Amino acid sequence: MRGAPALELLQSGLPDGADLLDDPEWLREAVRRWEVDPGHDAAPADVRTLRSLRETMRDVVAILDGGRLPTDAELDALNEFLAATPVRAQLGRHGDVLLVDMVPVAEGWALVVRDVAGWFASLLRADPWRWKLCASPECRLPFYDASKSRTRRWHDDATCGNRDRVRRFRERKATGGIAGRTT
Repeated sequence: MRGAPALELLQSGLPDGADLLDDPEWLREAVRRWEVDPGHDAAPADVRTLRSLRETMRDVVAILDGGRLPTDAELDALNEFLAATPVRAQLGRHGDVLLVDMVPVAEGWALVVRDVAGWFASLLRADPWRWKLCASPECRLPFYDASKSRTRRWHDDATCGNRDRVRRFRERKATGGIAGRTT
């Protein structure tokens, strides 16, 4: 998925309170995966900016998960990240078509922040209703629902989804539901 870096940043603040942005090795590997080269390790100010971007993106996802589009005012903080780095418009050939590419004029961590904010904005533009929060009350990690039916409920079916199914099974069994009956 083209916006995978935005999703990875969104999920870098874990439900247990751990923050992957505090791990310099995780951050080095993340920007390598994102194919953005800041040229140097993140300074504390760079990490604070990424954390602020993550919280801004989470706020937008929470609004969408609540069933409505964000207002212009609610998009202001995200737009500040997008506007912080100017872009250069450049006409380029892409196969048999001509497209205008918007190339950020930035380097270092400003480029990383701009690219992640841009990937998130692109996914919002494509289909904002695919952004959701995990249905698990203990988790609530944001995720992008790429399923055809758009009915995914958990950020990870193997962990949060499985825990929910086990919890519901145990509740049915304890109350004498179908799962607790013998024939």
